[in-house]
This record gives sequence, C-alpha cells and structure tokens, in this order.
Amino acid sequence: RRVHGVIDVLHAYQHKALGEADKKTNSVSEPVDTAEQMVAELREDRKGGPLYGIPVSIKDMCCVEGYDSTYGLSRLINKPAAQYCAVVGALRAQGAILFALTNMAQIGFAVDSSNSIFGETRNAHDPSRTCGGSSGGEGSSRGCRWAAACASRRPSTASAHCAPPRAGSPGRASATPPKARVPWYGPWVRLPAMWTSW
Repeated sequence: RRVHGVIDVLHAYQHKALGEADKKTNSVSEPVDTAEQMVAELREDRKGGPLYGIPVSIKDMCCVEGYDSTYGLSRLINKPAAQYCAVVGALRAQGAILFALTNMAQIGFAVDSSNSIFGETRNAHDPSRTCGGSSGGEGSSRGCRWAAACASRRPSTASAHCAPPRAGSPGRASATPPKARVPWYGPWVRLPAMWTSW
C-alpha cells in the first residue's frame, strides 16, 4: 500500500510538471522515464530512508545515470552520464525519486536561464519576466509548486553560481550546502571532459 501511494504522488508531480507548468515556464529539459522503475526498486529493497518516495527534480548540470547532462551545450547531447554524481547518488540512496531534469543557463554562468537547446525558462509568477539563473528551471519548478525538492548545484564556492537568488526570484527559497558536506566533484563529474573538448 505504501508503494502504491508513492506511485500516486509521482504521477501527480509528473502530470503537473510536464503539463501546464512546463508550458507556462519551459522549466523541464527532460523527463526521467525511469521514475516508476525507481519506485519499484524501493519496494524490492524494502528500505525506507528519510526521502522515501519524494519526487525530486535535477538541474541539467547534475549527472543522472543514463541521461544527458548537457549544461545547455549542444555538443553534450546524446552523451549520457555513466554514473550518478555525488549529490544525486546521495538523494537516491535516501529513497528520493528522480522525475525531471530542469533547464539552466548555458554552462551555468549567467543571471538568466536560457540556452540554445531548450530555450528560455520563464518566471512562474510572471512569464514575461526572467526566472533568474543559472538554476532557473529549479526556481520555476518551485514557483509552480511541482517539485517537492530540487537538486540544482554544486556546493558553495567563490564562483559566480548562487542558487538562493535564483530560487528566490519566483518567490521560493533554496539552501546551499557547504563543500565539507557535499563533495566538490559532485555535479561536476563531466566538467573536465567538457572543458577539454573545446
């Protein structure tokens, strides 16, 4: 019965994220079509975990096994990740269900979320305005209330990345983990190869 409830919750989030909300904001870059398989694995393992069954969206820079992690770059299309990055792996280990990859600014260095693959992500409260960047897909997902939780970035560093203002732009909040808690190599599993391929 518990797993059936998880399936219902997952379907509700998928319906909202991939339907009206995405048409309004263009925040989803790719649905995770293995989400129901993840729910089935929860039943087989009979393990709970503090994130049991919670639908989680993932920023397109975080590696999800079997899916492209494009950073908004066309040269990374059709090059699926071979493994989960540290952040996504930790979420999965705690029972989270990955159900959508979200749009972002190209390479992640911008105050607006747009790229040549998926286009521009719009503000959930006013589509004529920007949602901010580079985690605009995650910010808009929270603004539309279709993501229970989001994984949107690497740990805090001195770079131009800053998740809280992005999520805050559409009227939501975000937390940034310190480097000591989440390994630096996390979402950036693919980064060295990306830089050297130019």
